Amino acid sequence: MRVLRQPRRLLCWILAGTFAQLAPALAAPELRFLTTEYPPYSSPKLEGGGAMEWVLRAALEPRGYVIQVQPVPWARISREIAQGQVDGVMLLWPTDVTELGLLPTQPVFISHLGFFVRREQWQVQGISNWQMLKGQTVGVVRGYTYPDQLHATGAVLEPSLSDLHNLKKLAAKRFDYAALERATGEHQLAQDANGELARKLVWQAPALVSIPLTFGIVPGRPGAERLLNELELGLQQLRGQRALKAMLDKFKVDPAAALQPEPLPALKLRRASPANPNARPSKTQ
Repeated sequence: MRVLRQPRRLLCWILAGTFAQLAPALAAPELRFLTTEYPPYSSPKLEGGGAMEWVLRAALEPRGYVIQVQPVPWARISREIAQGQVDGVMLLWPTDVTELGLLPTQPVFISHLGFFVRREQWQVQGISNWQMLKGQTVGVVRGYTYPDQLHATGAVLEPSLSDLHNLKKLAAKRFDYAALERATGEHQLAQDANGELARKLVWQAPALVSIPLTFGIVPGRPGAERLLNELELGLQQLRGQRALKAMLDKFKVDPAAALQPEPLPALKLRRASPANPNARPSKTQ
């Protein structure tokens, strides 16, 4: 019996060694994504990390990826990419994708950049002519890059430390408008503990410009092309899911067309018959 056990024990050792060598290959791929703090799209303070991180995880984790999302200052992102330890960046405008040399995904959200005003300034017809802002003082954030359309309004741009500082200054009548992304501004107002800012300030439609937000994959990283394809497939599969609709309602963000919840089937209506021209149309059975 001892003679029979030896080959069996040897086989176990061989199999154990083989599995030990295969374990790294079988382990789930680990990804490192960078982002900037930009609630409600991205923030470690938010449930699920915000809307953009929620989408990233919902698209890739069911496909076996392990994801680490790290918030960093915007100026640090290009240096991190150059060091070769980053797989992707999230929350990007198309100009950011070009500047960083990344592979973009389909648009995920639509970011509306415009103005918050004091409630007594709000106009039903909105800002019908952007030249109305010429000579008006507009609060912006120091270090942010704003679209050319804002500079073309002729407004006087006054830099401040943050979006929240600008909203507070607007409420205190320190300037006339605060240039801000709609969902971000409304999130800031909702976070105000005593509700004073929300009582004083409101978004003034229409948006000055609406810009798609995407993910960017770092080219040259191991598996970059596959990751881009997997992420695109994951984004497509999210469309129409009940969890996606709940997330959009929770964070109050606007999805791009590729992520819009699928519309209900259109009702087919019968034409009124010539014999009875007053007949009401009815649903086709």
